[in-house]
Amino acid sequence: MTKRRLALATQLAVCEQLSQGLSAGFSLRQALTLITLTFKEQAGLWRLLDERLTAGNGLGESLAELHFHPQIIAQLRLAEHHGHLASALHDAVALVRVQTTSRHKLRQLMVYPVLLLGLLGVIQTVLLVGVLPMLGGTHASFVRTELIGGGVLAMLLGGGFVALRRLTPVGRAGLFQRVPVIRVLAIEYYQYQFVSGLAQYLGAGLPLVSYFEALSEDAANPLVPVGLMVQARLTAGESIESALNHRLIFPPARELLLMGQPQALVEAGMALFAQQLLARFEERIERWLAMVQPVMFILIGLQIVMMYRELLLPLYDNLGGLP
Repeated sequence: MTKRRLALATQLAVCEQLSQGLSAGFSLRQALTLITLTFKEQAGLWRLLDERLTAGNGLGESLAELHFHPQIIAQLRLAEHHGHLASALHDAVALVRVQTTSRHKLRQLMVYPVLLLGLLGVIQTVLLVGVLPMLGGTHASFVRTELIGGGVLAMLLGGGFVALRRLTPVGRAGLFQRVPVIRVLAIEYYQYQFVSGLAQYLGAGLPLVSYFEALSEDAANPLVPVGLMVQARLTAGESIESALNHRLIFPPARELLLMGQPQALVEAGMALFAQQLLARFEERIERWLAMVQPVMFILIGLQIVMMYRELLLPLYDNLGGLP
């Protein structure tokens, strides 16, 4: 297994070109030849990928060895069952691109506030260590508490990030659905994955139950609990309506499945729901990002006010107190 990891932008560009090549009628090996010509700097990786495919490995398994994004791998492993490889790549790229674009915007929004917070931290340290003792002040508790709290918070965030990276996709999905702030966003994210995959299965003419079987077989897919739960309920003799009652199954999609419409109509409806969910997911992220800087600047303003308070109180004390 290679330890080299492609930049996510390159992963998306590769998958997008593969999807376009397959949609244009190229075979997978022919599309891979185009990838080799386009991305010559990673020629060694494409040779390795070709060797894996020649040995009989699936595309999902082969790209997993190249450390491609988990969402891409999950879609490709489902595609091994339904055969719509181009659609799976397209949908995976669309979702991951929304994520990466949002992260990029968040980093841009956070640069200035984080620099200000760092500068304020330096100023507070100077006040605590060098200025307030000279003034004989006894009101440094806020500065001291804030610096200690900031250090503890940084360690907790670092530890939380490391622990999050060590969780399996299923574990992360379960955790995100329990966190109050991001719970709604996480549910919409996984609902899109469910509806998108189901549209591809139905488009291939496969029965609904085969989709849940495929979900339950892939331990790396965050939707594994959905597949296992639906299968368990059906095996226990519950109705299909009861079996489909899960928060990661988009309610309108569940209602459409229960209406008894032709499979082609249901597949078209699922594709439409997938587009709507992706658009809603992107819109919600944009709204949340719009609130990041105002909230950060309010916190910075409060910090500045309290810092001035810590500095002025000793001065007033030295002057005999407030009139």
